[in-house]
Amino acid sequence: MNGLILTTSGAAEIEAAYQNGQTVTVRHVLLGDGGGRALPSTPDEMAAMTSLYGEFGQEPFSDGAMEEGFISGDIVIDCKSYPGKTLRELGMISDRGTLIAYGRYPDTFLPDQTDSVIKEVILTLVLGLTHAQNVVLEVDPDRAIITQEIGDRRYLQRKKNLSDAEDKDEAVENLGLKPTVDKAKNAVQRDGDTMTGELKIRGVNALRIFNEAFGLIFRRSEECLHLIPTQENQGENGDIGPLRPFTINLRTGEISMSHKVSVGGGSQVNGALGIGVQNALGGNSIAFGDNDTGLKQNGDGLLDVYANGQHVFRFQNGALQSNRAVNVTGRVTPSDYGNFDARYQTKTGGVQDVRYGSEMYYNPGGNQISWTFRSPSGHGLSGINVQETGSNSADNIGGVYYRPLQKLINGTWYNVASV
Repeated sequence: MNGLILTTSGAAEIEAAYQNGQTVTVRHVLLGDGGGRALPSTPDEMAAMTSLYGEFGQEPFSDGAMEEGFISGDIVIDCKSYPGKTLRELGMISDRGTLIAYGRYPDTFLPDQTDSVIKEVILTLVLGLTHAQNVVLEVDPDRAIITQEIGDRRYLQRKKNLSDAEDKDEAVENLGLKPTVDKAKNAVQRDGDTMTGELKIRGVNALRIFNEAFGLIFRRSEECLHLIPTQENQGENGDIGPLRPFTINLRTGEISMSHKVSVGGGSQVNGALGIGVQNALGGNSIAFGDNDTGLKQNGDGLLDVYANGQHVFRFQNGALQSNRAVNVTGRVTPSDYGNFDARYQTKTGGVQDVRYGSEMYYNPGGNQISWTFRSPSGHGLSGINVQETGSNSADNIGGVYYRPLQKLINGTWYNVASV
């Protein structure tokens, strides 16, 4: 089939422009010979095209129009620019390089320039669009074709006495009538109007937005611009009130907010934040009261605490790190004693008490002159039995008392061992 078909990529660009209140500009038409390939023959195949098969040139629009539901434009092909080429395909391309529309054209040979052949081919392209108002055909003024119809549209006709002037205000000015109508026509209407230039106010109180109860005054004072509310119930005529919620320093760009700020939907601060002080920690940090005391993010998952510029503590996933001594007033109760159990003896696993066991007695069994006794392992002497059986011999010592030294571990008493 011949004719122009809106491509899928072209439809997407025009739809995006429509949604964003923008326009798609088309200045040129691509020319092609098919590159020796079979051209697409169905609407779906043509809509899928993103470029010509055999592009050999492009031409600007010499005329264009937009009507509801379609756009149209003319191009003039100078045959001498493409001698020996055969025109078989063409396409509209946007300023962004998107192929907006693709079309087949009956094979047309473009001859070299001679005195006996046609030198130009004029084509009119028409494309149906849903959002035609968002597409602009830019006409090359050097290629514009002036017909009687176009001339009537472009130039004023004397017999119409300026009724066909597009800019009647400019016509009035050119006729010297502007001072007469300025006051009425150029005045900003009290019930609402659209201005295309600047609104300049030299007064201190430049703008007031109000209802009966409340008013907001835009006031410039020295190098600052303030947004100041009126007193309540003085919205229309009241002077500025005592509140100063928002100030912009016009020299430095600094913004001051003197009252509570409520932020909905989250907030992001690009840079260091100081609360009551200028932040000296830098990076992603918050300084509190002292310029080098606060919190600082020092890497992925690392939150550090600084005091007077010194790194004293770190929070990280799975661990807490203190770089200074930790003084605790109160009890430290861990939920996991594994580290303590590996390093220290548990309370139930250590010696809980020490005592001497039951007393025992040893005697040599006779009235020996000399004898020796060594207490068993882990025992100690606890007493001596002295008796009067002689005066010059060891038999005065009738025996000795001894007890085991015992330790209490986990509820059980054990005799200690000797080295």
